[in-house]
Amino acid sequence: TQILDALDRRKRQRHRQLIKDVLADVVGGVESNLEHKYLVRVERAHGLPVATRQVKGWANGVPTRKDLDYDEFATTVELDGRLGHEGSGRHRDRRRDNANMRLGKATLRYGHADLQDPCGVASEVADLLRRNGWEGRLKACGSRCTASTSEP
Repeated sequence: TQILDALDRRKRQRHRQLIKDVLADVVGGVESNLEHKYLVRVERAHGLPVATRQVKGWANGVPTRKDLDYDEFATTVELDGRLGHEGSGRHRDRRRDNANMRLGKATLRYGHADLQDPCGVASEVADLLRRNGWEGRLKACGSRCTASTSEP
């Protein structure tokens, strides 16, 4: 909020709206470029419900965080960059995913390469959300959108 306050005090600032939009996403829980790409290119662009971001929890007595939680639809989306997902990070992820499964929640996992096809990712997420009760419908992100926008 300090940056937003400073921005408001400046009379002129190049890319003011872009800076405000990105900072609003950070305040909303976006913590990486990968998470921002998902938010903009998958969730918003295709009309998916808004996930709760950076949800703290526990798995087998170990504190965890979920990148994106669609709790109402028993779905978690994890966005895996390299940092924090190698070595012991993989075991942490597995514990969290297994704890989710025991609670009846599914986890979808995507990385940078997957987000090269945001329409495909949106289709996969929407399929699982629908299976778990979402009654929404995907919207096309543009004229070349390949997301399946009709009910399966």
